[in-house]
Amino acid sequence: MIERGQGSIITVVSVSALTRQDSYSALKAYALAITEVLANELAGTGVNVTAVLPGWVRTEFHARGGRAKRSKVPAALWLSPDQVAREALRDAARGAVVSVPSLRYKVLAGVLRLLPGGAMRSISSAISGRRTTRRVSEGEA
Repeated sequence: MIERGQGSIITVVSVSALTRQDSYSALKAYALAITEVLANELAGTGVNVTAVLPGWVRTEFHARGGRAKRSKVPAALWLSPDQVAREALRDAARGAVVSVPSLRYKVLAGVLRLLPGGAMRSISSAISGRRTTRRVSEGEA
């Protein structure tokens, strides 16, 4: 792609990359970071790199992975695979480094990026049903 001076790399990440819920969100955070680094490294070569951060998508992923019961997720949070693909390809063609399909997930992603670390960990803990761990400050032990 570099030799041709054109191309696109699209990494399907997840809006979960912006949370601190579990090892899945940690791996997705890494995928987002490495995609952003690659986008920087390839800047000016004609090769565009885009990370796609969808939310809940109606696929077999959740059922096969045993990750979540679909019935517990509100219908308004689900996206169609076609919508995700269409918006991801559009954003990649525009040269966007991060693509967040749908207005509702764009708003959510914006809020998640603004939260301080402690608030993010507390919210993530509540979402995942795990207890929050408290950071030990200097002098406590």
